[in-house]
This record gives sequence, C-alpha cells and structure tokens, in this order.
Amino acid sequence: MTSLAVSSFDPVLHVLAPVSLAAVHELALIIDLDSASGWPFPVGSLEDLVRGGPTADDLKPSRRGLAILGGPVSDPQQVEAVLDTLIAAWPAVVVRRGTAEPVDVAIAPALPWLPAGAVTVATGLSAGQGSIPRPPRWLVRKVVGGSIDGRWRWFRHWHRVWAEFA
Repeated sequence: MTSLAVSSFDPVLHVLAPVSLAAVHELALIIDLDSASGWPFPVGSLEDLVRGGPTADDLKPSRRGLAILGGPVSDPQQVEAVLDTLIAAWPAVVVRRGTAEPVDVAIAPALPWLPAGAVTVATGLSAGQGSIPRPPRWLVRKVVGGSIDGRWRWFRHWHRVWAEFA
C-alpha cells in the first residue's frame, strides 16, 4: 500500500512520470485527476467509482500490470474517500494531478530535463544525487503508444523516487 502523487508543467513528463512510477511495480494503479490535460491511454471511469463506490473487482486486482482511472469528476469532494479506499487496497497507487487538485498523498514534483545535459532534476532530487537520465526517444514513443514494460532499464531509475518521497 504505497501511494505517490506526481505533477509536472512539462507535457512529456506529465505523461512519463506517473507511468514510470507505476511501471516499477508488478501491479499498480494510476489515478488521473488532471483530466484537463488529456491522457494518451484508455482509462476506466473515476466518475463511476465516485458515484457508485468501488466494487470488489476494483479493490482486488485480478492481473498484473498497470490500471488507469481518470476523467472529469462531478463531485471533487467525494474523490478523497474513493482515493483513500483505492490506496488501501492496491499495492501501489500513483496520482497524476494538475496544479489545482489537492490530494492527501506525498507529492513528487517532476521537473523537466536540463536542456544541455543528459540528466534531469526530475522529481526534486538534487542533480547528481539520484537524478534520472533523459529517457531515450524510443521509450517515449513506446510509452505514448501504450507499450509499457517495467523491466526496461530506464524505469528502474524511478525506484529512487519511491524511496525519496513515499
């Protein structure tokens, strides 16, 4: 039962950071609270869970991999209760948030890579101390295309973020 929220003003990191944080786990849930910025993956409806409550299937995942919930929510006050329930049930939950959604989860700010260097200050870790290398272009294309393999070496760098913030 580990949870972490992530946000970035950089549009590429706003997609890569939550996927990367989730990909290091065998089973993880991404909850997208930033429906305004769009999401390149098919997602389940968070609104359905807010209205009807999570089902037993929602609370007991039946297969490994990543699951994604998102979309606009008509009653933001009720999201907190659903978040608490899902965080208690899933082994790892990553909340992708925009700038306006307050959540009661540790937040790792994802900052863009330095233009001249191969390292990033992504996640607020100081440069040289746990910084994460720039992702290869092929990885960005694969992730945005929906192909995610948590065994890819680049994802392993994100274990440090969990250790730092969660």
